[in-house]
Amino acid sequence: MNLAYCDMKFNQQQQKIIDSIFGAFLVSAPVGTGKTTVLTERVVMAMEEGIRPEEILCLTFTNRAAEEMTERIKKRINKKNVADKIMISTFHGFCAFFARAEAKRLGISSDFVIFDEAEQFEVMKKVLEEFPQVIIDEQKSKREIINIIEEVYKRNLSRLEKNIGCLVPEIKQDKVMDKIGEKYLEELKMQNALDFNNLVLITMEGLYRDKKLQKKWSKRFRFIQLDEFQDTHLSEYLVVKELAKKHKNISLIGDLDQTIYSFRGSEPFLIADLFRAHFKPVTELHLEINYRFNRHLLDAIKSFLDNLERRATKNINTEKEKEGEKKCINVFGGYNLREEIEWVISEIENIKNSDKNAGIAVLARANYIITSIAEVFNQKGIAHITVDKYDFFRRQEIRDIFAYLKILFNKFDMGSAYRIIQRPSRNISDAVLKNIREDGVRTGLRISDFLDFKNFNFKEPFENLIRNHEKGRVVVLDTETTGTNVLKDEIIQIYAIEVVDGKLGKDFHFYLKNTIPVGISGEVHGITDEFLEKEGRNPRVVLQELQNFISGNVIVGHNVNFDLSMIIENGKRHKINFDLKEYYDTLDISRRLVESENYKLSTLAKKFNLATATHDARDDVLATVGLLGVLVEKLKENQRERMEIFFSVSKKFIKLASEISMWNKGIVNKRPAEILKYIWEKSGLQKYYSEKEDGDKRLKSIDMLMRLFEQKDDLSRPGDIVLRELINYAALVRDINFLGIDRGKIPIVTVHQVKGLEFDYVFVVGMNEFKFPVFKGDLEEEKRLFYVALTRARKKIFLSYSRFDDYGRNITKSSFISGINQNYIKFDN
Repeated sequence: MNLAYCDMKFNQQQQKIIDSIFGAFLVSAPVGTGKTTVLTERVVMAMEEGIRPEEILCLTFTNRAAEEMTERIKKRINKKNVADKIMISTFHGFCAFFARAEAKRLGISSDFVIFDEAEQFEVMKKVLEEFPQVIIDEQKSKREIINIIEEVYKRNLSRLEKNIGCLVPEIKQDKVMDKIGEKYLEELKMQNALDFNNLVLITMEGLYRDKKLQKKWSKRFRFIQLDEFQDTHLSEYLVVKELAKKHKNISLIGDLDQTIYSFRGSEPFLIADLFRAHFKPVTELHLEINYRFNRHLLDAIKSFLDNLERRATKNINTEKEKEGEKKCINVFGGYNLREEIEWVISEIENIKNSDKNAGIAVLARANYIITSIAEVFNQKGIAHITVDKYDFFRRQEIRDIFAYLKILFNKFDMGSAYRIIQRPSRNISDAVLKNIREDGVRTGLRISDFLDFKNFNFKEPFENLIRNHEKGRVVVLDTETTGTNVLKDEIIQIYAIEVVDGKLGKDFHFYLKNTIPVGISGEVHGITDEFLEKEGRNPRVVLQELQNFISGNVIVGHNVNFDLSMIIENGKRHKINFDLKEYYDTLDISRRLVESENYKLSTLAKKFNLATATHDARDDVLATVGLLGVLVEKLKENQRERMEIFFSVSKKFIKLASEISMWNKGIVNKRPAEILKYIWEKSGLQKYYSEKEDGDKRLKSIDMLMRLFEQKDDLSRPGDIVLRELINYAALVRDINFLGIDRGKIPIVTVHQVKGLEFDYVFVVGMNEFKFPVFKGDLEEEKRLFYVALTRARKKIFLSYSRFDDYGRNITKSSFISGINQNYIKFDN
């Protein structure tokens, strides 16, 4: 592949890593050694060596790093259509992609939403109301509830790891915690949602327990590089290992001296050992020339590295001269924390006087120190920003507008439903919502049913399905495709069958000729390009006949949204308009009415002794027909009660449901920023917030979100598809990524929050024993965290400590200051 010429000169070590494409590599990349540039060039080299862009996977730890890599590759290649085929993602972003791509086989809905930490918290909070024996401290409630979510995840992960053959410690029995976990997952399923932890679990389960998926995905990527592997959890490594199993062209890149997430389960030394065993022979390569620091600053930072018991960086140098002062670290001992902060402000003013555009950050080990620093900065009128204060995606107005956007795509999202009912007020009381939640759920009703305007044509949401199944016509269908990209992939098999008056009627079964290769999707459905060349029919003719076969009737399928999306998009390419107004998903109905370990069609077919589901379209349709019969009988059992509940509260919702229907029509052919503006105005949120005292501040947040949507829009793709991705992006991204939006403000953040960023000048406040390092912390991890803090600075470092605490008691200077060669320190006492 002929790509853009690169005139950049690489050092010998960098060039060796760039040239190392085939095989397994463990790359040590200390801070400032040009790692991102090297990784970008490796991708280009891989394509030069014949690896197709769609066969390349680049994984990294943060959205910011993924975006930087994406931009660099686009600029380097200068061919958008090529660059867009390369998968560059965070690990959770990849898991979300995998789950959507294989939703049908995994037994989940392909249009699931991703719940962020705040939404997880709300779900678990509601779950815990059913467990009065779990006592939550009111003052610590948020932290304790998040800990319960993590405990549930650890228990589920441990079980899965054990099932796939990992040697893991026995799980301590805790029936209450297991029940909480079951209820929490049930709530997520009801809302058609996955959280970050479930994304990992469902990906692991798919790759390790489904042999067809395992075979398919191990073939997909011929070149994999995992950046920041020191932050990788064992579960994440196990996913990457499975993806690389076939081709074995995989590189782990990182800096073990920057391992600061062991409290989240990262085990880089273990992972490095496993990697060497799984992919031997593994070649180990090193970057050793630093381009960020001058020699004085580098030598000062290196001197602290000597304190690590297991130092990974053996050798690092710079080609820069010894510019600047040798004493490149200023240390100040204040009377107390207040005096420390005032010294920081004084030094910042000095820097600004000589370099008004200097990049400055103020760091601390703990959040309570951040709060104290921010208070003094406020008093002194110093422009600053903190992540907690900034909290962009947690702002009420941002969460509100996202609730409206989410509900357009996922009416099952109860958290969003509650928000749109609250602001502006819709006169729907908590008692009404409780009635639906408690009494309605028993009959198969959900709040989502009251937000779907078509349901108000009937006495209850399933009346027409039951009627047509018994005394009418229902079409059950399924498709097989070349892949899961609705905008690009093609349907290669369609099977549909009519159910007339409850009995099987005519069927519709055709294979379609393809222009896009079947590729690895053939591992699942078994259809080949050669077979389609021989047996496939003209797609336009088949789709036209399908339109006639459906003929405005009720449609049913298992995870049918994907099939209908493929039919609609494939139809558009042949100028055939499918207006599919009424359809029902047996996946959704099963979740409401059936208790099952999972909701894969094969599992449900086995549970009810139905035709076997094999991922052949015909077999799956026959299994779905049988499942539909079972579900209709269950729906009939509670129909009268469902009618009574629907009638009693539907009047409260009809106006809102009508508006949602109108909004769905109003956003057609609009870009994401236009949709945002349209919903902001039409929903009543703009009027609601403009009448508030802080209305201007709220409106500025929406303006900022609109700019973000414009910046991230991709005009080559439909607006609604891009908007869905932006909604998921908001769930996956962290607010630290947005510190750059408020230019000129000094970030006051923890060291963990600033990892991956760099500044000209860095201040670290609170350098006392038991503050940094923290009391009873892992001392080695605390050392590595301090090393990360030091390496954020390009020009100079400022450290401060207190001699007395808030009660006037003597406190000790951090031993970490003594761990730096004193020749590089200037004491400002």
